[in-house]
Amino acid sequence: MWSCLWLAGTVLSVAAALDRGSERPDDPLPSPQGYHRLRHAGCTYTFLLPELDSDCGGAGSGEDAEARHGVQRDAPPLDGDASLQRLQLLETAVGNVTRWLHKIEFFIQQNMPKELVKLNRNSNKNLSVEEAGDVGSMLFAYSHEQNQWIANIEMQLVNQTSKLEMKVLENALSMNKLERQVLMQKQAIEHLHEKNSVLEGRLTAMQDSHEMKLQMIVQEKRQLQKVVEDQAVVVSQVERHLEEAERNSSLLQQQQQEMMHTLQSVLNMLTHAAVNQQSANDEVKTEFQDCADLHHLGKTNSGIYSVSVRNMSEPFVKVYCDMETDGGGWTVFQRRKDGSLDFHRTWKEYKLGFGDPVGEHWLGNEVVHQLTSHKSYVLRVGLRDWEGHEAFSLYNSFAVESEAHNFRDIHSHALPATAAKCFANKKPGYCINMYEGDIPRCCCRIAACTNGSWWFDACGPSNLNGAYYGGGQYRGRINGVKWHYWRGVNYSLRETVMMIRPKDF
Repeated sequence: MWSCLWLAGTVLSVAAALDRGSERPDDPLPSPQGYHRLRHAGCTYTFLLPELDSDCGGAGSGEDAEARHGVQRDAPPLDGDASLQRLQLLETAVGNVTRWLHKIEFFIQQNMPKELVKLNRNSNKNLSVEEAGDVGSMLFAYSHEQNQWIANIEMQLVNQTSKLEMKVLENALSMNKLERQVLMQKQAIEHLHEKNSVLEGRLTAMQDSHEMKLQMIVQEKRQLQKVVEDQAVVVSQVERHLEEAERNSSLLQQQQQEMMHTLQSVLNMLTHAAVNQQSANDEVKTEFQDCADLHHLGKTNSGIYSVSVRNMSEPFVKVYCDMETDGGGWTVFQRRKDGSLDFHRTWKEYKLGFGDPVGEHWLGNEVVHQLTSHKSYVLRVGLRDWEGHEAFSLYNSFAVESEAHNFRDIHSHALPATAAKCFANKKPGYCINMYEGDIPRCCCRIAACTNGSWWFDACGPSNLNGAYYGGGQYRGRINGVKWHYWRGVNYSLRETVMMIRPKDF
């Protein structure tokens, strides 16, 4: 009994609070849709639901909506789909209110004061006047508390309704923005269609122009073919005229024959003069034994000359004459300058010589032997390092023996010079290398490990025919172009030159 009484009071308080938030003066009675009924413990509770304002769900007249939401004036009019959306929003709002009422009911059931529960249990007992007054005071206080709680819930409902309105407004603005974007896209597409039409027109004009140019080219080709045909006719006429001129050129032919006879006579005279000149040159050449003889005859330019060397298979040998160094007259028989020539050669090659006298070369042991066997010669060895420094050595007597003595060199003491002494011995043996299976012809076998043939003496301090190393210093085998008494055995020289001149020059 008391529980029904308390619930009835609570329901009336909730209904009164809802009526205060929803009813206005002179409003008509709410429709049956504004009621909500619940059953609990044999009692029926009827809740009067407030009618939703037209701006919550978007309902109402268009003028009222525009008066409340002036921002929506720019939005396009809503069609049937928009009305359906509004109905869906209203249904959602009603569902939310229903869920709130269920929450209210559950809260009332869970938060019933213990005193009311106790009174409900003792409902069959008689209460005194004081107890009934206490119960009334308690119900009034609890009703006041529930009214405040319902007011808070009402505020929350109002806030949610406002949020829904804002979302609807934002959606309307978004739709308006999308419609403007779609309109802009349509305009852009139309603009592109216009450009495409212009380009198609240009393409058609270009095709027409190209066709006209092609026709003009075809016409020009035909004209050129006609010109060529006309030129062929002209050429044929010229050929006929030439044939007639040839038939009528007997006088010219006679003159030509006379000129040919005269020219032949001149050629015979020139040939005879050339033979005489060659004979004279041969006679002069036989007098040139070396570059010193050429220098005495007035040859002062350095270069290649032909000299007559006795006991050689060839009557003349081409040598390079240095006509400038220390007075000139030097016959060069060895030169190293750029490493372009390999000096690791056989015995026969060193005997006959190799290379170009202008560049790197070895004149030949046999030639040097024949030259130095009839006169007393001075040897000059010129050296140049990679830093540009130059030095030389002089020997007052130099000669090379015959092949029977392995082309040994013979020299006496060195004259004053900048590169000091060079040879290790007064009579060192020339030790040929082992290249191509050659057999050493002297007691020293150092050529097999040093590269190039030289007058070695037990790994002597010099070898101007060694391997050519760029940059100077090198490590490993002692096979470079070395001159120990000037730059040491581990320094490969950049340029070397060996040349001889008679002592009585």
